Amino acid sequence: CKADAAVLRTPNVLVQGDHYYSRGCHSAAAEKLGETVAKRPEWLDVRYRLARSLYFSGQPQPAIDQVQAILDTLRARDQKR
Repeated sequence: CKADAAVLRTPNVLVQGDHYYSRGCHSAAAEKLGETVAKRPEWLDVRYRLARSLYFSGQPQPAIDQVQAILDTLRARDQKR
């Protein structure tokens, strides 16, 4: 997949991951979004995009693991209410 050179120069891996995701470059998106989730696991929208990227890059089990992490986080939030 081709990426915009300006996006690749940014040190922000979330911007890079979203760029790859929007272009359907799932393997590259999974790598960058995974870096973001490792630093900010509470960002569930990013975790969701990571799960989709993993799935579409041929990694169904890691995708399922990410979806499970989303569900676990939401259940924990509900229990705190």
